[in-house]
Amino acid sequence: MSSEYAPDPWVINFDAHEADKARHPHHYFIRVGGPQGKYAEVSGHMGEANAHIIAAAREMLEALHKLAGNAGALRAFEFEIRAIAGHTNWQCLMDAVADADAAIAKALGK
Repeated sequence: MSSEYAPDPWVINFDAHEADKARHPHHYFIRVGGPQGKYAEVSGHMGEANAHIIAAAREMLEALHKLAGNAGALRAFEFEIRAIAGHTNWQCLMDAVADADAAIAKALGK
């Protein structure tokens, strides 16, 4: 996976801008940190669940990329897998790999 993204960690910064949070309680700040505490904040009016998804985006993309690559490599054993698992299970797996590939492409702006 390319390292074109901001360095780890990506975290929700609950302590940032306490005065502003008092006025806007549903305003969350995502800190994208670097080794010396360098960061950028991405903020917006969103629920806490959305803030957690954004903070986990990099890890989720990297995990999905690994999973799709490993599952896609099973194509070399298609005949054997179809014989053991059946056509429907094989097709479900390949559909999931195609969905993962599409999500990865979207996340990478392709």
